Amino acid sequence: MNYVLNRELISESGPFQGQKNFIMESSVRKAGKIVSRYEQIWMGLKNVSSVGTGKTSEGKLCIVISLSRDDPATRNIFPVEIEGIPVDVRISGKVDAL
Repeated sequence: MNYVLNRELISESGPFQGQKNFIMESSVRKAGKIVSRYEQIWMGLKNVSSVGTGKTSEGKLCIVISLSRDDPATRNIFPVEIEGIPVDVRISGKVDAL
């Protein structure tokens, strides 16, 4: 299990017990920068309802693109990964702002 202390990921067990995991933090920052760079473009595409970061079904950090409906033309625009960060295109349905 890991926990965050002062924005640093600390391992509670395993070979890195008690050590700061700067690799994870830098990956999160990298994913956030990628999202910031492309968000405006992606949100302008047909059927894209949200863009952000999340985890894959395997628990890996990823960029999440949510589509309002499954549209192969839109889905195929996105690469499998960007700068080493996986891209996960998901169908969320229509999202309405509150």
